Amino acid sequence: MLAALALEASRPRRGTGPLVALAIAGLFRPEAWVLSAAYWCYLAPRADARSRIRLAALAAIGPLLWASGDLVLTGDPLYSLTYKQHATASTSRPTGLATAPHMPLAVFTGNLRRPVLVGAGCGVLINLRTRHLPGVLTGALVLSAASFVALGAVTLPLDQRYALPLLCYAAIFFAYFLVGPWRLASGRLKWAWAAAAVVVGIAAVVDVPANLRDIDHDRAGLSHETAAEHALAQLVAPAGVRTVLARCSPVSADWRIVPILAFDLHRDPTTLRVVDSGVPDRGVVIEATHGVASSFFQDISHPLRSFERRHYAVLAANGDFTMYARC
Repeated sequence: MLAALALEASRPRRGTGPLVALAIAGLFRPEAWVLSAAYWCYLAPRADARSRIRLAALAAIGPLLWASGDLVLTGDPLYSLTYKQHATASTSRPTGLATAPHMPLAVFTGNLRRPVLVGAGCGVLINLRTRHLPGVLTGALVLSAASFVALGAVTLPLDQRYALPLLCYAAIFFAYFLVGPWRLASGRLKWAWAAAAVVVGIAAVVDVPANLRDIDHDRAGLSHETAAEHALAQLVAPAGVRTVLARCSPVSADWRIVPILAFDLHRDPTTLRVVDSGVPDRGVVIEATHGVASSFFQDISHPLRSFERRHYAVLAANGDFTMYARC
């Protein structure tokens, strides 16, 4: 998305280059589709009929490939949407139109800190007057914010990582606020702006030690997640467990567990089943039931009584995972 912005800024109404970059971005996150559609609407009035069709095809690459992948793999072109909505409701992740307006502030303060947010806001306001930055940047910022809010409106999770483009655009305005004064001629406005930029810049630097502590916290989290993956490998390592897994099918787990489990068992991931609703009638089900594993690996979990009603027995368990079996 930043590449698309840079291409458009270097040559307005470039067309093909930015749309190709947004098509690639659209294979990772659907928010890029909004920018593709908006950019096509921006280009269309000055394009001839043939160019409009060609540019529309480029703008549609992201959603069409995404839906085609869902259709081929699951038989449902909207599987990603419906599954994510179900998982969001099941795990009580933040979502909803009422929650969406409050989340951007939490995202900004949690990732860029308040001094950077203040500087970015000042950069936006000053640029409305000076227009030093490309006009497309303000549009991208507004559309990214609207896309983030729209996730809540369609009951998709409002995860902070989904606001990364919004944070990137805000960082550009913050950088402009810091260096912009030197583009002005000498005068009171230049020195007042420069003084404010120095104050905000120092306040942002003061937060760096806290950010380093956050990195240490994330490193500790990754260590715990690695330990959980090791616990899964230990769960399925005993010969007796492997024997049951070989003759008792299907073997089911949360979608986050399936690829790791396939690696541990030296099996093709397509031979394993994803548990995306209730407990299956029979087979083996592996769930992350305790510790870090339960929050990192398990989107949809089931209480023990759900397995007991279907006459499952606990085959193996450790501090992170439980394996249920009914053969």
